[in-house]
Amino acid sequence: LQAFLTALAVNLKRWVNITLTKIKDKVKLPTASTVTVSA
Repeated sequence: LQAFLTALAVNLKRWVNITLTKIKDKVKLPTASTVTVSA
């Protein structure tokens, strides 16, 4: 169960990162690049 939860958390994190990247690409804010670098 622990391994499943870990994999689930990793997949969720990856999905969130992809979604945020898509939003940043649409908004095109100057701060988007700094946020991506810090993350």
